Amino acid sequence: MYPAPCYLKDVRGFVAECRSEGELHIQGGGNMEYLEPGAWLDRVSLERTLPVTETTSPAETFLVYRVLDGMLIGCCQLRYHLTDKTRICGGNVGYEVRPSKRGKGYGTKILEIILKHAKEVGLTKLRIDVDETNLPSRRVVEKCGGVYSDTRQIQMAGRSQDVRYYNFDLDIK
Repeated sequence: MYPAPCYLKDVRGFVAECRSEGELHIQGGGNMEYLEPGAWLDRVSLERTLPVTETTSPAETFLVYRVLDGMLIGCCQLRYHLTDKTRICGGNVGYEVRPSKRGKGYGTKILEIILKHAKEVGLTKLRIDVDETNLPSRRVVEKCGGVYSDTRQIQMAGRSQDVRYYNFDLDIK
């Protein structure tokens, strides 16, 4: 579901849990960890209408809730076009699972849902990047049909890291 003011308490709790586990960046959260919730909501609403340029792309950010108990399980973002920056780091899709709910299949379900949505809105090819050391996320991407492309060393937040790139061909799914 799209973020709305009624979900901001849940977003605060999600961010707090991620921070308590040492997460420096919440993947697919539209920078929710850096902004006050109201400003974050304004930002993700604006991102849906951005023009396609070398530095901007329309993007949709989704909150993922568990139906059983209404818990915010994760978030994901679909970026409709790659910018100069997201070609190197970010790709078309980012997703995050609440730390206490990892290893239970939620990452796979979130990625399956966003891939289906991407296909429904007419996207045919997507790119996802994963930190080389993030084996659980690599498994999710591969389980969902990501085809390994290459690994590159990039500079991020003042440090060097190896990033694996995966491609999805939505025409064949």
